[in-house]
Amino acid sequence: MAIRPLISKILGPPAVLFLAFVTCYVAYQIVGGAIDAKKMKSGASAAIERFHARFNRNDFSSACEDVFLGQELPLDCVSQLKDVKSRFGSFQRLLKIKFQVISEPHYVRAETVSIYDKGELTERFLARPMSNSELGIQAYQALSVQEGHQ
Repeated sequence: MAIRPLISKILGPPAVLFLAFVTCYVAYQIVGGAIDAKKMKSGASAAIERFHARFNRNDFSSACEDVFLGQELPLDCVSQLKDVKSRFGSFQRLLKIKFQVISEPHYVRAETVSIYDKGELTERFLARPMSNSELGIQAYQALSVQEGHQ
């Protein structure tokens, strides 16, 4: 016996309509979530790219302003970026990036392995929507160090 006629016989037409509605709603949520996650990953990639461009221009205070949007800049942000620059040189490219998208509240965690002039550095970023609806870096952390990569 087919499932649909069995459900109709036992529960009647309202149950079939309810199951159809639930199925459509779940499909909508899955597809919508996947599209939103893709947009957020793309926005986080662009924010990380802007961050590294400022870093390469030695514009550390601007990079930190993005990180600590609307807050007083802690001195350790600029000094951390200066330390990374002195130890690793200029940013060259991303070797790999791993995203974790959180839907409520909206933010993206990204962990990267970045290639610099003098080595590889694992970096962690937290990107959140800014007032103009694009993502901005709100936290930065240099994690593990592999110097000597030439």
